[in-house]
Amino acid sequence: MRQQFTHYDDLEPGDLCRKLDRPPSHEFPYQHKFVKVVDEVEMAYVESGQLDSDKVVLFVHGAPEQSYIWRNIMPYVENYARVIAVDHIGHGLSENVDCGYHIEDYVKYFFSFVETLGLNNITVVGQDWGSVIGSYYGACNPDKVEGVVLLEALIAPAYPIRNAEAAREDPTMAIAMDHYDRWRTDEAEQWNTEQNLFVERILHLHTARKLSQREVDVYRDPFRNPEHRGPLLQWARECGFDGDRPYVDKAMDAINEWLFNGDVKVLDIFAKPGAVSTELDVAWRAARIQYHESAFVGIGNHFIQEDQPEQIGHALGDWYRRNLAKDRTVWYKQPRNEMETVLHFFDAVINGDLDKALSMIHPDCKWVYRGPDSIPFAGEYHGPEGVGEYLTKFGSLVEIVEFEPDMIWNDNDIIIRASEINKLHGSDRTIELDVTQVFKVKNGWIMAFQEYSDTAKMASLFENSEDN
Repeated sequence: MRQQFTHYDDLEPGDLCRKLDRPPSHEFPYQHKFVKVVDEVEMAYVESGQLDSDKVVLFVHGAPEQSYIWRNIMPYVENYARVIAVDHIGHGLSENVDCGYHIEDYVKYFFSFVETLGLNNITVVGQDWGSVIGSYYGACNPDKVEGVVLLEALIAPAYPIRNAEAAREDPTMAIAMDHYDRWRTDEAEQWNTEQNLFVERILHLHTARKLSQREVDVYRDPFRNPEHRGPLLQWARECGFDGDRPYVDKAMDAINEWLFNGDVKVLDIFAKPGAVSTELDVAWRAARIQYHESAFVGIGNHFIQEDQPEQIGHALGDWYRRNLAKDRTVWYKQPRNEMETVLHFFDAVINGDLDKALSMIHPDCKWVYRGPDSIPFAGEYHGPEGVGEYLTKFGSLVEIVEFEPDMIWNDNDIIIRASEINKLHGSDRTIELDVTQVFKVKNGWIMAFQEYSDTAKMASLFENSEDN
């Protein structure tokens, strides 16, 4: 009898659609790394994708963010390049620094971060002030940056702000100017220190969807201590009015000169209503940047990475594939829903396509089968190589002759309860088991697996196996 994997009969296409209509995942499937930069300051970052590639996609956040905000977008370019998301000083897990947290401070440490890692062939993906800091690196190092992706970007036509009064009267800038004006008041000091207002209020106001408590806690963590909230106040005060922030104006001018007169490839991503970068801004830039493409990603405010990560990911992945990838035939990684990921994995395993099966295993995947030492494949395995070892061991010893599962979809967990009959290769010995398997799935990746069953019964399959 040929092995078969039976789809869960009670799960209809309509159920799949309803399951997909849910907020983006809060999970962060990346492990931070740390590097010493200028002044021996330690900066945190995460990386994934093609770690040996000479191409880099570098994600640069703004306020009050950290690398976490890119978690649902990074997978779309992981097939093409080394993918890095950095935590600015005073944010995420990077070190707090004794400085004023002016833009020149962020630039100093960010530039050192890039140089310390020795990055080249960079595509900068920047949002909010990240669009300034990342793009300014490109303006200063055009030979090292081949692409720029802008989200809610503080660049022309609106920035730098040469005439603050005129900007206050401009309907497309009025809300932004009101924000800047409020944060320049003495009262803002109290908002920031005592209320942590940027995280507790602004983050919510400028995100179209409702953030979960888990998500907010991540953004809150670096600023729980009031002494560490200085960067949040300063971000909003850095935008220049009528030339009163000469360093910022100089950086913005350099960025605009580079983008509008150079040959760098640009993807301009916008949402509606947006907050900083409107459709009119994107249209204005499209008429002036030589290699300009735009992408509308749907409803979103300022923190569009939290509002529309899947749409941003598709736009970014397709643009990168067409313009900068070494092999355009390789498709950007489309995160399948969790159920389909597990179904595709089982189908590949059953049909002997180990490479396809392992392509769905995340590099940090933990695969666990607890049991006594008499079970040859019992143990804990890590990453595609480890899972490949497990599957090879299991397949060389045991044949599953019957497998009848029920599947439960619970957010990022796929739970399989099944009755199965296992046969020891080279013998007539079989056992019947009830098993429960738990898959943790994220963006088309299997992040973790554990099986629960009567391991004593499984161990009995191997008793005196050498004599059979």
